[in-house]
Amino acid sequence: MGFGYKDKTNWYDQYFEKGITIPSTSSATCANPLPVGKTGGSLVAHVTAVTAVSIPAGKTVTFTPLYCATSDGTFAAPSPAYAVALTNSGADAKAYAAGDELCSFLLPDQDEEYAKVKITTDGACTGTLDVALGYTAR
Repeated sequence: MGFGYKDKTNWYDQYFEKGITIPSTSSATCANPLPVGKTGGSLVAHVTAVTAVSIPAGKTVTFTPLYCATSDGTFAAPSPAYAVALTNSGADAKAYAAGDELCSFLLPDQDEEYAKVKITTDGACTGTLDVALGYTAR
């Protein structure tokens, strides 16, 4: 394992959620708040398929980090707004096999100490995901 540019590194056993089912037409928020505050934009979320994942043609899956000062408070999207969207603009469903990474995205540096990740879809997406906390090599 290296720590070079573009290497993917995860914190050991730090998951926003393991095996979260992609909501078919709404949203779901990962269960585990993780401490991420004041890290200078060095943390990332890695989204990996646990089971086969399908995104139908013309549909989108969006990942939005949510922040809060406490682990048991009310989590909210950052300001300015920030989200990562995977849109399937093809004619056929986009398929990911178990173990495939759907995406990775930086967690914006915030004053709030804790974060969760919200997953939103606009229709008929299927599969389960692991959403892990990682960091960037610097």
